[in-house]
Amino acid sequence: MAAPLRFLGRDEWFALIPLQVLVQRVDLHKPSEDEPYPSEAEGSFIMEVSGPQGGRITVGDWVCPLCGEAGGPLEKRLSEFYAKHCPDKIERAAILAEEFGAGREGDLNVLLKQTYGADLTSQPGGWIKALVRRIAPLTFVIEDAPGVEGNYAITFPGPLGKRTKFLDAFEQNVGRLAIWRNEVPQASLDDCIRDPTKEIASPLGIVANYMETMVPEKAGPLKHDDDGKSYYGTKIRAGGFRIAQGLRSG
Repeated sequence: MAAPLRFLGRDEWFALIPLQVLVQRVDLHKPSEDEPYPSEAEGSFIMEVSGPQGGRITVGDWVCPLCGEAGGPLEKRLSEFYAKHCPDKIERAAILAEEFGAGREGDLNVLLKQTYGADLTSQPGGWIKALVRRIAPLTFVIEDAPGVEGNYAITFPGPLGKRTKFLDAFEQNVGRLAIWRNEVPQASLDDCIRDPTKEIASPLGIVANYMETMVPEKAGPLKHDDDGKSYYGTKIRAGGFRIAQGLRSG
């Protein structure tokens, strides 16, 4: 089973910490320069890519599936199909649902069409995939997610040059789980890597200047925390977890 895809950074001691992303709902009102789209969630990013929860993104309390069944479980819809087209084989519903579940409904429809001249597309529901569009170097919009009301934009903090490896993995998994569309030319992405100030340009209503918490340079004097730990520098918040630069026992 593949591990979830997490948006992580590193502190000075190479301890993995989650970095925050911003989620905005983008279908409720027409935005303006003075009033951006409302914030839906802000927190650490987790994308489940396999297992029972495969194909969903979680940011704080916000959960968005990228794919899933609509109109009832596959076994139920198969039972209704066999009851109509071949009642003697209705017991095959459970077997076929297990074999063709989790995104293989298209293959199943081909088999049913060849055998009975009809398939599950004539019934309400089915396996649904969300549309994910990259609309800016660090912003992705999720539309028509199964079971989710509204469309949402996820913005990752800059600079883009530090995010390329993660975003490559993100796009690869999204392309497998959902309908993927890149609307940002490669030349624009290359420009943003060379000149991070170009990332400020973003569609109207999307927060463009979203940056990770900056870690200050290590500096004295040695400071003491309430729990008895000692550290240099300044404590920061990153992804909802309080950490300290140069944290050590003391």
